[in-house]
Parts: sequence; C-alpha cells; structure tokens
Amino acid sequence: LGRPTDTSITINAGAVKKLEFYYEYGTAAGKYTGKTPVLTLQPNEPMNVLLEKLKADTQYFYRMRYREVGAAEFIARTEHTFHTARPPGSTFTFVAQFDPHLDENTSEDAYKLTLKNMLADKPDFLIDVGDNSFVEKLRPATKEGVVDRLQLIRSYYDLLTHSAALFMAVGNHEGEWGKYLNGSPNNVAVWNTLARKQYVPNPEPNAFYTGSNRQEPFVGLRQANYAWNWGDALFIVLDPYWNQPVAPELGGDWFLT
Repeated sequence: LGRPTDTSITINAGAVKKLEFYYEYGTAAGKYTGKTPVLTLQPNEPMNVLLEKLKADTQYFYRMRYREVGAAEFIARTEHTFHTARPPGSTFTFVAQFDPHLDENTSEDAYKLTLKNMLADKPDFLIDVGDNSFVEKLRPATKEGVVDRLQLIRSYYDLLTHSAALFMAVGNHEGEWGKYLNGSPNNVAVWNTLARKQYVPNPEPNAFYTGSNRQEPFVGLRQANYAWNWGDALFIVLDPYWNQPVAPELGGDWFLT
C-alpha cells in the first residue's frame, strides 16, 4: 500500500508469472462494494493500482483475486485493510523503522518479528527512514543487483504493508548520492531510484501531497521529497543526498538545492 489520501490509495502488485487479477473492496469485512477492472501482471513487472472515490476517515477491507492466464476461476487471496486519511483532531497510530540493512549482520527472524509486532499495533502507515535497499554496499554494484535488493526488502515489507501504507525515505546507503551521478543512466544512483519507484509507490505532488516536481535526468520525478498532513500532524520527508557530492553527515551541505 502507498500514497494514501482522504479519497484514494495505491496498491503496488507484482508476480513472478503472468497473471490476471483484480481487487475488490468495501467498508465491512467480507462485503465488497467496489471492484477494479481485471488487469494483467507481466512477470517481475510490478504495477500500481489506484483505488479512488473512497470515503474519508474510513477503514476499508480489500483482497486480490487472481488467476493464471487461461484458467477458469479467480483465486481469492487473504483479506487485508487500510484507512483513508484522518482529519484534524483525530488520533492515530503510525510506525517507523530505521536501517534494516539486510546484510550479514541482520537476524532475519528478529526483523520478521519486528514487522509482525508493528502490524499488531494496527498502524495507518509505516515510515522507513532509510538504509533499506543498502545497494551502496554492493561490490560491484550492478543494475540487476539493485533490483534484487529492492525485491528482497519488498519481500519483508509484505509482512506489514498489506495493511499499513509505506512511505520510504532515502538513506546514504541507497546510493542515490550526487557523487555517483555521472551524466548517464548507468550508475547506482539512477538504478536505485528507478527500482525504488517500481517497487514502492511514494507520493508525487497532487491535491493531498506537496513535494518536489523537479524532473531529473533518466528518472523523472524522484518521489524522494514530499510532505502530507494526517490528523493534527505534518510529516515531511527530505532527501539530502541527490544534490550533494558529499553526504551531509560527512561535512556536506544539509540544505537541498
């Protein structure tokens, strides 16, 4: 789940084989009054599906139904839930995680337990503060390796973000640094940006979100600087790395340019 607003939410769907699918949704468990068109997923090519014209400040229940191309029946997946934007004065729960890394020092069982504990809090959304894909540590960094890392972190997010919208921030180890930009599409900064956008639907400026509308070479809108209101809170996500040759924590300029 991503990009929740007061009247919409985006679902990012992916599969390893070609599938036909649709989503059905409603405001009561097991009772679906809305339905998307039947769509087709190509292998390893995630796509965003927009559920819109929703009620504000409302809990929704939804599920995917899918089938392999040529099969007669659609298979129902597990029902999940989401909540549209809370108005001022509302209380709500959100969760945040820092530095999952997923390297040789990571305990898979501990990380899975952490995500399950966050799910138990029934949060409206998760903010991942960074060092999630960790591709800056790849030796050597390749386009295929970057995609593999996004698929890996996505496989863990799936334990939580079926019922909590995800907002991903960019850390230093995502490789989206100005120092890696070389005037071509062949560098880790561009590769991670494109893969991140493919697997995680971060916000772009619209009637609900503010953010950068700057079109960057090779990647377009980066979906890395954005802000939104939820209840009485203002959330702001900023990326200090793309426009700086030296990381802020290493003495670079903290201001975005």
